[in-house]
Amino acid sequence: MRTNHLNNGLVYTDTENCIGCNNCIRECPELKANVSFREEDGTYKVHTDDRECILCGTCIDTCTHGIRHFSDDTPAFFDALKSGKRVAALIAPALILNYPDEYKHILGYLKERGVSKFYSVSYGADITTWAYLTYISQRGPQGVISQPCPAIVSHIEKHQPSLLNQLIPVQSPMMCTAIHLRKYMNVTDEFAFISPCIAKKVEIEAPRGLGMIRYNVTFKNLIDHIKGDGRGLRSYPEVDDEIDYGMGALFPVPGGLRENVAFYMGPSALVLQAEGEKHVYPYLNELHTWQTRAKASPHLIDCLNCARGCNFGTATEFRHSHNDNPQIEAHVIRQKKHADYVAEGGEVITDPAVRFRMLCDKYSDLRLDDFLCRYENLESSTRPPTSAEINAAYTSMHKFTEMDRKVDCCSCGYPKCSKMAEAVALGLNHKENCVFYVKAQLKVQLEGAEKIVETFGNIRELVSQLTTDNIAIAADTTEINERVEQAVTHSDQMTKSLEEVQDVFKLLSASIGDITNIARNTNILSINAAIEAAHAGQFGVGFAVVASEVGDLAKKSMAAAVKNRDNNDNISKVMKRLAETTATLAAQIAEIRQATDAISNNVSGIQAKSEEIVAVMDQV
Repeated sequence: MRTNHLNNGLVYTDTENCIGCNNCIRECPELKANVSFREEDGTYKVHTDDRECILCGTCIDTCTHGIRHFSDDTPAFFDALKSGKRVAALIAPALILNYPDEYKHILGYLKERGVSKFYSVSYGADITTWAYLTYISQRGPQGVISQPCPAIVSHIEKHQPSLLNQLIPVQSPMMCTAIHLRKYMNVTDEFAFISPCIAKKVEIEAPRGLGMIRYNVTFKNLIDHIKGDGRGLRSYPEVDDEIDYGMGALFPVPGGLRENVAFYMGPSALVLQAEGEKHVYPYLNELHTWQTRAKASPHLIDCLNCARGCNFGTATEFRHSHNDNPQIEAHVIRQKKHADYVAEGGEVITDPAVRFRMLCDKYSDLRLDDFLCRYENLESSTRPPTSAEINAAYTSMHKFTEMDRKVDCCSCGYPKCSKMAEAVALGLNHKENCVFYVKAQLKVQLEGAEKIVETFGNIRELVSQLTTDNIAIAADTTEINERVEQAVTHSDQMTKSLEEVQDVFKLLSASIGDITNIARNTNILSINAAIEAAHAGQFGVGFAVVASEVGDLAKKSMAAAVKNRDNNDNISKVMKRLAETTATLAAQIAEIRQATDAISNNVSGIQAKSEEIVAVMDQV
C-alpha cells in the first residue's frame, strides 16, 4: 500500500502515540479521510489522507489522546519578517471578537516584529456581501450555497462535486480583501492572513487564491508564539487596523452572512443556515432530496463548518470553551454599525433598500467579475467498491446474514456496518478492527480451546493409565530382579559345583592312570612269572596258571581302565561344555539384570514425568 499521501497534510497524526481508538473515524464526515494502517509492530494506527481530508478539524476535537495536530505558516511568517520582507497582515474579524481587550496589543506585537500594515478582512466581508447581492440580483439564484468556509468548499470539490454548480462563485472575505488591495489599492507587500481556520491554507493555495496571499497564520499558533517570547501581551503598544468596515464584522458570527443579507435585502430574503460538522455535511448530502420538493428557492444557503461560527474556528484558542464573549462583542459591533447608517438629518436608516443602495454606491468603482471565482472538481479517481467487493468484505468479517450486517455498534468508528464494509473493501480499514469479527474469531478459538481441553482430558486419562501401568511394570521389574538375583545365586552355585566335579574328575583321571600303570606292571610281572614257571618245569605249572590268571586280570584291568579313561574324557568334554553354557547363562543373566535395572530407572522417570503432565493438564 502506498503511504506517501498519509500524514503529509495540514492535519496529521502523531502515530507513535496513536492507540487506534477510532474516535477520529467516528466523528469525521468523510469516509476516506482516515486510513487504519498496520504498522510493522502489528499495531493499527489511524492516519490522515491529505487527498481526502477537508480540514474540518473534527478529528482534532474528538481525539481524546491529543495526538491529532495541525500545521500552519506561523514559523515561515516570522522568518519572513526577520529576513526583512515587507509583509502586510489581513486580520480576520474573529480576532477582535476573540481578543477584544488584547486585540490592539496583538497588532502592536506584530508591528514590532516588522508587519508593514494591517487590513481588516471585515472590509472584504462587506465587499463579499455586495458581490453576493449583486450577483444574485443580476443573475438570479443560480448558485445558492455560500462560499466563505473553505472546509465546505473542500467537501464539495472532493466529495460532492455535483453541488459545484450550486456553490455561489463569489470570493471569500479574505480573498475579496486581498483582491481589492492588489487591484484597487496597488498594495505590493506579501500578505499574511491572521486566521481562525486551518483550511484557509487550502483556499490560499487553490487556483482561486490567485497567488495573492502567502501565509496562513492561525490564532492559536500566533498566541503560542507570542507567549513563547516571554513578555506580557499588554507590554506591547496598541495598534489598530486602518480600513473602516461595516456589517462585514459579523461574518464570523453564526448566521452572520444571513444577517448581512437581511440587513440589505430585508426580511423577505430567504437565507437558510446549516452549521456544524455533525449537521452541515449530512445536510449537503441530502440537499437534492428537499430541493426537488421545495416551494421556493432560497436566495442563499449559509453553510459553515464550525457550529459556533468562525469565532470558534478550527484554529482558535477558545474553540472548546463555553465563552460567550465573542457573541457579546458582536452585539456591540452590530449596534455600532447599525448606528452608522444615518441619513443627512441624523435619523437611523432602517429601509434595507436604501442600505443596499448605499452599499452599492460605496463600491461603485468595483467590477463584480474581479471578485468572482471558479471551483475545481477534485473528486478522487478511486472507484467505489462493487457489490461483490462489499460482500467479500462482509464475509471476511464473518458477517453472513442481514442481521450480522446491521449490528451498527460503531466500535470501528463508522456509524454503520455498511460503512465499515466499504472501508474494508477500499483498503481503508481492516477486519481486525471489527468487534463482531473479533468476537466471532474468539468464539472459534473458544470452540477450539474446548476441543483442546477435551483432548487434554483424554490424554490425561491415558497418562494416568500410563502411570498405573508404570507402577505395575515397576512392581514386575522388582520381582524380575529378585528372580534374577536368585538365578545369579544358583548360577554361581552351579559354577562352583561344576568346578568341584571337574576337580574330582581330575583325581579320577589320575587314579585311572595309576590303575593303568599298575595293570601294565602286573601284566609284565605275569609274563615274567610265566617265564619263570616255564623254567621250573613241573614245579612251576601251578604258578604258571596263577601267572596266566593274573595276566588276564591285568589285561582286563587295563581294558577297563582304558574304557574308563575314554568315558572320563567324554564326561570331561560334556562338563566343559556345561561350564561354558553356565558361564554364558551367567552373562545373559547379568545382561538381563542390567536391562531390568534400566527398565526400573526408565519407569521411575516416566512415572515422574507423567505426574508432571497430569499436574499441568489439571492446571489447563
